[in-house]
Amino acid sequence: MEEIEEQKDLIDFKKYIRILNKFWYVVAIIFLLSFILAYFKVRYSTQIYMVKTTMHIKDKSSYSYGSKSFLEGSSMFQPFKNLKNEMELIKSYNRIKLVVQELDFMWEYHVKGNVRDIELYGINPFKIECDSGLIVTNVPMQITVLDDNFYSLSMPAVYTRPYDPLSSTYMDTIVSIPAVNNQKFHFDALVELGLFHFKIVKTPSFHDNDKGAEFSIIARDLHTLTKMYKSKISVSENEKSSIITITSSGPIVIKEVAFLTKLSEVYIRKELEDKNQIANNTINFIDSQLKIISDSLNSTDDNIQSFREKNKIYNFEEQSLMVLNQLSDLENKKLESELQLRYYEYLETYLQTDKELTDLVAPSTINITEAGLTKLVDDLISLYQQKNTLKYTSSERSPAFQTILIRIKTTKEALLETTDNLVNTSKSSISDLNSRIKKIEGEMSDIPNKQRNLINIERKHTINDEIYNYLLQKRAEASIARASNLPDAFTVESPLPDEYVQIAPVVNKIYTTYILSGIGIIVFLIILYGKFDNKVHSKEDIVKLTDVPVLGSVGYLGTDSSKVVHTGQGSLTESFRSIRTNLQFVLQGKKTFMIGVTSCISGDGKSFCSHNMARVYAISGKKTLLIRGDLRKTFNAADNMFPPDLLGLSEHLIKAVSLDKIIYKGDIEGLYHILPGQVPPNASELFASVQMDEFIKNVKEQFEVIIMDSPPVGLVSDYMSVIKYIDVNLYVVRYDYTPKETLEAIKDLRIKYNKVSHSVIFNGVTARLLSKYSYYGNTMAYGDEAVEMKKWWQFHK
Repeated sequence: MEEIEEQKDLIDFKKYIRILNKFWYVVAIIFLLSFILAYFKVRYSTQIYMVKTTMHIKDKSSYSYGSKSFLEGSSMFQPFKNLKNEMELIKSYNRIKLVVQELDFMWEYHVKGNVRDIELYGINPFKIECDSGLIVTNVPMQITVLDDNFYSLSMPAVYTRPYDPLSSTYMDTIVSIPAVNNQKFHFDALVELGLFHFKIVKTPSFHDNDKGAEFSIIARDLHTLTKMYKSKISVSENEKSSIITITSSGPIVIKEVAFLTKLSEVYIRKELEDKNQIANNTINFIDSQLKIISDSLNSTDDNIQSFREKNKIYNFEEQSLMVLNQLSDLENKKLESELQLRYYEYLETYLQTDKELTDLVAPSTINITEAGLTKLVDDLISLYQQKNTLKYTSSERSPAFQTILIRIKTTKEALLETTDNLVNTSKSSISDLNSRIKKIEGEMSDIPNKQRNLINIERKHTINDEIYNYLLQKRAEASIARASNLPDAFTVESPLPDEYVQIAPVVNKIYTTYILSGIGIIVFLIILYGKFDNKVHSKEDIVKLTDVPVLGSVGYLGTDSSKVVHTGQGSLTESFRSIRTNLQFVLQGKKTFMIGVTSCISGDGKSFCSHNMARVYAISGKKTLLIRGDLRKTFNAADNMFPPDLLGLSEHLIKAVSLDKIIYKGDIEGLYHILPGQVPPNASELFASVQMDEFIKNVKEQFEVIIMDSPPVGLVSDYMSVIKYIDVNLYVVRYDYTPKETLEAIKDLRIKYNKVSHSVIFNGVTARLLSKYSYYGNTMAYGDEAVEMKKWWQFHK
């Protein structure tokens, strides 16, 4: 058994080739089915097409005109785009949602086909117009065009939450929509199904051949459509330039073209709107500061005029002018610090309201050049952009999203801390400037009182005037930037309906997949069959498992098991002649001998082989006796051309009849038979009896060759009692029938009875295998009855 297990561990490729050869027709059927399934898969799969558009996103080197030339000092806008961020922004949920909304992709129209429904876009013969504002999603409406004026409508009754396209939300309450079954309606007539009110309106694409056609309309909610299109688009960059390629795929080319065209348009428009919003926010902030300065300036103008007229002072002395200039310088610095302080306080308030920095006025707009503050503001804006990108690409509980939130919180805290420090610094600076102003004002005691008062009034006027002019200049810059603002992106190549690539179904891939699947099934079946196939298939199996030589092979006769050897040169005769010749070497020249023929299990062909062995010896001139020694099985005398109810071995062993009464002459000269007789209840005891010894002794004296057909050694022990009389043990092993496990009995007998010669006859061998074990090449025999060996496809076994 250990050897058998070792053999199982080895991959026997010959075995699998034999199985493949045996079941070639199954292989052919599987391959044929694979091709047929692949054909139908290709034939009826929805064709998917990919279209593309390319856009140029301006980088740092692209800015030589427009808003940057006016705002280079203030850096109101980002100096250049981050290409990775823009790629994520293009395929962000909010951008795609806006595109789907503007294209009105919510309604899908399909025409019924023989195998599958086909979606229509741009050529649908009618469209739906909703009057109620509420619609039913994911419920198909079946429409059949009756004629130019009427159609029939079918729709199942549903309990659902109505959808509001304007707010892109479902209602909280569940409502009932009644069923409609082939109800006739006029085109343009209002149809009322509960809360769902609509009209079916013909389009210019309506034709006479649409009459009788069946269509369906189904609504999708905006969120579902957005997620679907978000999953379909792909954005990639050119490594050597700032050009990106956007692709989208779907079954309708013109629909994907419309989507990409609108996506590019929305991206460019929103990008320009965002830049204009920054300019507007800056202008609004400056306007609020101008209003404050304007009021002060008007007040000081009136005060100067009134003071001059009242005191008759129109010029200053040299000392007064010097003091006035000093005070003006300090007041300018003070007002600049106060403007910065107001911005810091504005920024602090803005951060504390927890707003996202979408409309924040940039620090550089009012000449704040604090590097730390500017960097923190830029970092925070960038983090909010990343957050908006991740908002619809991953869950809010995802590690990436949580990391962004932590960085935003940390950056805001750092920015608030920096702003608080700058507020304190500005207040300290203003306090210092106030002290210096008071000191100079103290020096004004030497100036006449009236001139001193006029200096103070003039000083305030000059400061307000300078600040007012400065703010006017900044407002003008922002207005010019807004007016000359250009988008930082433009379309390089628009998507075209005639420029597409079919990406599905991939014909070669489908055929390859199905064929490989067929091969996989074949390999699986072969391995499965091989795993459970424990039959003997070659001489090598016999020799490896028993260590007993194969004396010869007998070809497979099909259903004609009654065929026997004769004096001619048939293939069967030649097989047994070859076995007889080989036995001469085993017997080493013995003139008289006894051959035992047995097998491992019933059906191996031991009776067939023993009969033909006896015949071939009789034909050679030997007086031969064939003993039918299987006492456990009823012998069919009629099938073997013997009269019924003949006495046999069992009757002789119980001394009911003498030896000469059970020996029957055969159909050829020199051949005699002893039949088994009636089936006794004690076959084993009879084989081990003294009468069996006497029987063997007597027949050996009368015959030159004795061949004993005995019961299978793998099933009963009868043969063990007579093996001591045997000169040669022949074990019949049948091709593709005898289990390998049963060969263990042959091996055990060889070891136990090592003084007796043991050999194997390989029975039922196929013609191809027989040719391998014979000398006749591509024929099954030699001489008048030679038969050409069949080709591999002609064998089923």
